[in-house]
Amino acid sequence: MAKTSYSIQLDYRKAKAQADRLERMARELGRMADGDMSACIRNISHNWKGTYANAYEGKAWKAAETMRAVADDLNTTANVIRRIAGNTLNAEQSALNIARKREYGG
Repeated sequence: MAKTSYSIQLDYRKAKAQADRLERMARELGRMADGDMSACIRNISHNWKGTYANAYEGKAWKAAETMRAVADDLNTTANVIRRIAGNTLNAEQSALNIARKREYGG
């Protein structure tokens, strides 16, 4: 089935909305890693001393780093979605315009 200009725009808006959602998730995950989790780790290290405390703290910082990396990956994915959606929008609009010219004889 041939796409209409409306359906092309709708698909583009859906893709942008998905990218926006990924960016919101990335911001929240980054905030958790940099804020909540970091504060929690510092609080634990202040109140808990010993060998196991040091091991736990190291693993917790590693988990926070992983959370930051995932947030970065989500942002990258959102940017890729936006770029592909823009390219697809342009290609589909061009194809639609070519089809209209052929249909109406140029």
